Amino acid sequence: MSSCSSEDNSGFNAAFSFRNGGIKAVFLAFLTLSLFSVNTQAEQADVPARTMLAEMAEAVRQLDYSGEFTFERNGELEAIRIAHRVVDEVEHERLIFLTGSYREYVRQGHDISCVHPGQQLVAVERSSDAAKFFSNRDFSDFDIEDFYRVMYSGSDRVANREVVKITLEPRDAYRHGYQFYLDKATKIPLKTVLFSSDGQMLERFQYVSIVFNGVTAADVSPSDNSAVILHHHMPEKSASPELAVSMQPQWLPAGFKLAARSIDTVINTGAEVTTFTDGLSTLSLIVEPIPPQNGVPQDLEGKARYGGTVALSRTVFIGEQGFLVTVVGEVPLITAAKVARSVMLQQIKEQ
Repeated sequence: MSSCSSEDNSGFNAAFSFRNGGIKAVFLAFLTLSLFSVNTQAEQADVPARTMLAEMAEAVRQLDYSGEFTFERNGELEAIRIAHRVVDEVEHERLIFLTGSYREYVRQGHDISCVHPGQQLVAVERSSDAAKFFSNRDFSDFDIEDFYRVMYSGSDRVANREVVKITLEPRDAYRHGYQFYLDKATKIPLKTVLFSSDGQMLERFQYVSIVFNGVTAADVSPSDNSAVILHHHMPEKSASPELAVSMQPQWLPAGFKLAARSIDTVINTGAEVTTFTDGLSTLSLIVEPIPPQNGVPQDLEGKARYGGTVALSRTVFIGEQGFLVTVVGEVPLITAAKVARSVMLQQIKEQ
């Protein structure tokens, strides 16, 4: 889109061509993750951030609600309708985009169906099972306050409901900051703002209207005139690595820990995906083999930014075999670049 800043070159485009649009899919996955996976709850200033995160995440998962919200990034505004229902401790969720081309997403538990009538198969890829990780995480593992300053800014009003405002400001330049406007009655986030370390607003999510309870099975079911074009099941356990190389970033921002590791099974590129998080921000390291016929030269690098999500890719070779190393996530470009350039690939010797 015209308002999306990006940088790339012909070699970088060639490196991505065999992924069949995978980078846009990763963007979509992370944007969705940023909206519904990580948030906080607090009424008292002495409540630890990890407690806020855990209680907020629990409210998002366990309550029935429906409404409409806006999502703003790069000067563009989208309107989305959501319905969320819990049946026998299983989440059922449906999103309908009210602006632009028709898009509809239906989720049951951690299974995702992308519904888009009249179109060919589009690979909407989650870059790992990070969403499942967020749903079940023990936030006591993360020292949020070590990497974010937690500030309480009094009350406000969003979607005609009273909210408490909490800001988590990054302590360094390697992560973004967050503002959460939490419904006093339910602890649901009615507004969130993602901002850079220098205070620039990157993304804003805000409910226009929301109601609780009364969500029916029909509200979370696909439209009758829609066709399910993708079904992605999140495995209960991460898949074992299948690449003939090992990869390890030699540098990560302080506080980032391993969240998940998996092998792409959606568009069958053979990519190994490793996701890291500090409890709020996430980044994924993706390593995939480049088909020899693509003829991609060594030492190519390209980058792109979409709202608060960035991606940086570079080519790395072991002998004649090339690999595309990509870092994508809700982090500043400097973070993605340092992680990507620190990755060391090593051939795994057969036993």
